[in-house]
Amino acid sequence: MRRVVFRVDESSQIGFGHMSRCRALADALVHAGAEVSFYCRGVRPATRAALQRLGVTVVDLVEEKAFLAQDWRSSVVVVDRKS
Repeated sequence: MRRVVFRVDESSQIGFGHMSRCRALADALVHAGAEVSFYCRGVRPATRAALQRLGVTVVDLVEEKAFLAQDWRSSVVVVDRKS
């Protein structure tokens, strides 16, 4: 099983397009058999619930360094966020 990790935030300041794109892709990946996780800041409760219903793990990211410090070599990492 392929592991796919999304690094995406959601907020009224950056908009919801980032999360919407990633959710659509995650849905297709889950249905194709991938193990999907989202590492995010500011995820709305409704979005969290929708992702969890898909079987996606949602990790609240407090600090970017924590995400960058992980070993992602065996994962596909998708980054969609405003810099």
